[in-house]
Amino acid sequence: MRNIYGEMRTRTQMNSTISEIDKELEINEYQKVGRQKVEDNFDSYRLMNGDIQKQKREDKTTNSADRQIELPQTPDKR
Repeated sequence: MRNIYGEMRTRTQMNSTISEIDKELEINEYQKVGRQKVEDNFDSYRLMNGDIQKQKREDKTTNSADRQIELPQTPDKR
């Protein structure tokens, strides 16, 4: 009987150790995925911000060109 109880105790300890290892692996995997998502979000933010800056530059260029075109079209009132 003592041998059976010893085996049961050993199996229980092994199972708890394995489940702890599994939990640690899951936590590490989750953290890695979490970091990757943050990096992806940061890259997306940089790309989006770059597109916005590019659009602003294009708008400034267009507005400047529009103003230059409009100036000669105004009648001279002298």
